[in-house]
Amino acid sequence: MVPKETNNVTILCIDDDPDVLNLLQKILTGAGYSVIVAGDGKKGIDEAQSRRPDLILMDVMMPEIDGYVACFELQANPETKFIPVIFLTALDDEVNRAKAFAVGAADHLAKPIRKDILLKKIDEQIKTGSRWQKLKTRIAAKGEIVQPPAIFSQFKQSLLNFVEPAQAARIRDRLSALAPQDIYNICEPMGVPQRQMTGWISEFLSIPVIAKIDRESLLLGVIPVSFARENRVVARLDEKNERSFILCNPFDWSLMDALKKLFGLKSNAGLSLAAPEDIDALFQQSEVETLMKLPGETQTESAEKMLAIDEAEQQEDEGEITQEINSEVIALVNRILVDAYNKRASDIHFDSGFRGQPFKVRFRIDGVCQSAYFIPEKSKRAIISRIKIISNLDISEHRKPQSGKFMVRVRGEKVEFRVEVTPTVENNENIVLRILAKSKPVTIRELGLSTHNLEAFENMITKPQGVVLCVGPTGSGKTTTLHSALGHINKPEITIWTAEDPVEIQQPGLKQVQVNSKIGFTFSEALRSFLRADPDVIMIGEMRDVETAKITLEASLTGHLVFSTLHTNSAAETVTRIIDMGIPVYNFADALLGIIAQRLTRRLCEKCKKPYHPDFEEYENLIHYYDPVWAKKHGLPEYSPDFTLWMRQGCSYCEGKGYYGRVGIHEIITATAAVKKAIKQSPDVDDLTQIALQEGMRTLRMDGVTKILQGITDYEQVSRVCL
Repeated sequence: MVPKETNNVTILCIDDDPDVLNLLQKILTGAGYSVIVAGDGKKGIDEAQSRRPDLILMDVMMPEIDGYVACFELQANPETKFIPVIFLTALDDEVNRAKAFAVGAADHLAKPIRKDILLKKIDEQIKTGSRWQKLKTRIAAKGEIVQPPAIFSQFKQSLLNFVEPAQAARIRDRLSALAPQDIYNICEPMGVPQRQMTGWISEFLSIPVIAKIDRESLLLGVIPVSFARENRVVARLDEKNERSFILCNPFDWSLMDALKKLFGLKSNAGLSLAAPEDIDALFQQSEVETLMKLPGETQTESAEKMLAIDEAEQQEDEGEITQEINSEVIALVNRILVDAYNKRASDIHFDSGFRGQPFKVRFRIDGVCQSAYFIPEKSKRAIISRIKIISNLDISEHRKPQSGKFMVRVRGEKVEFRVEVTPTVENNENIVLRILAKSKPVTIRELGLSTHNLEAFENMITKPQGVVLCVGPTGSGKTTTLHSALGHINKPEITIWTAEDPVEIQQPGLKQVQVNSKIGFTFSEALRSFLRADPDVIMIGEMRDVETAKITLEASLTGHLVFSTLHTNSAAETVTRIIDMGIPVYNFADALLGIIAQRLTRRLCEKCKKPYHPDFEEYENLIHYYDPVWAKKHGLPEYSPDFTLWMRQGCSYCEGKGYYGRVGIHEIITATAAVKKAIKQSPDVDDLTQIALQEGMRTLRMDGVTKILQGITDYEQVSRVCL
């Protein structure tokens, strides 16, 4: 039986896969639709322009002209820009949804295609096309002339309150001739940014302003993108999960009339405001494209060209199983890797949800996990298999954890990914990729050390012998700190050996060694070798066991300067850990030069952070967090009308987060005579902390509060990383 109202509907299907075209044609003709097919983007554009279909179904990933380019060209043509386009794609993530919106797609449908969902979406978009054709007719007829009500005159009069007296006459003349749709044209004569005008409109009409538009909330297919772009208006789902609209000019009465009559706007309660530049940014495809490209790449380069799996690092041929991985899955995995690298992520989490839930991809950026992709569940196994293949793991093993690694080249530069696959409930697997990009050493003055800590650190690392320990959790920047120290003392007359796993930072002049526990080449083995190679300075990546700790201590007592790391929570706790490992306490006290404990916390965005005057209660809480007694001794500022802190805002530079990058928070125990004496008595953590404070130490909390007062970070971030 043919459904009602389908006989006169023509649908154009564009896909380079003949099997997909045959399937679409079978489903659509069976439902009573007339069908046109095209095997590539160019033919599809030609058919759309000559046949004028009612709806277009288009594959995204096609050779030469892909779906995005084809849709963009159709939107640029006045004769085809009001034809709804449904994308057919396996890439259902934030980046591709944003691209679909930018080029003008009305909807997207995930592959493989399900008949019931396909027909439902087609029915919805045919109705959309009908509304769009009414809008096209309305525009062609130029509509009715809507007289601006008195409220616009009142608003123009209110603008004179923001004008200098000397300019009032000139601005008044311009305002009197100003049409409602041109309200932002007065910004330049008044010398104010467009964002300021948006704020004034918001206050006058009591319509809220959206500082950062969430792309994921935008609705495809409600308003034609050509109309939305020209009139700076977009549809979205608001906090109540209801359709609402974002625009920049509610005084454009013709636009408001169209929203009410064609798109369901009921009142100003369904409106929000945004600055013109923020709405314009939504339609700039280049901005979306940069999410998948590295700085310096041209817009025509794909993720596949930028990122190549380093086959030289593979120990086995992938064999026939590679052929089973869909090309779209390979492209998607590559895109995720490039996107994570581009966004400065340290880790990528592939999270398997319960049955029926999407496969979620998160990036850890600046120490915080953020959602990046939501992938249909049906693609989960293929993606997991792809990652296992390039990591030389067993794709048939789903019951036991597996560890591996692979190398990629991004623009010719090697980036290592460490892979951990962990089985979870319901026969699922989670994957975490640690990104180990080669980085350059920074100077000790770029570590973010306070003046007090910089002096203490520089003093201990320039000693001829002894041991310096850098401690903190995984990912707290210990390797960066130690390499900064090595770079500071790296001179031709000094021989420096390092044992690392992996070698993340390379420096000229250093003899750097990659340990490999699988072949028995451990840190302790490397250390023994170094001691026979006439070293002056030794850096051991981590004291993982008692044997390595004992050899490290012996080396520091026999005329060598030794650096190493431990996973402990504080500088004082490190002493207790060393003693518990069975290291002779007297030898350790004699060898120790100092301990630096550190954390990384998010830095306030320099582009948008905002000063404010806190109330006295907030000030007191900050001083209590520091320690009231030591706050007075250390000369922290007292509360006054001029006392200022800084808060996050959110802008395009920091992607609305209010934070960009990270800064170190440090705690340094210098091995003074009093500290050495205390260590020999095996004190508890609290007692040693008090002695270290008397000797000049600043705790992690204290250093964090200092950076809060300097406007570098805020209390929320410091309290998140400091106990």
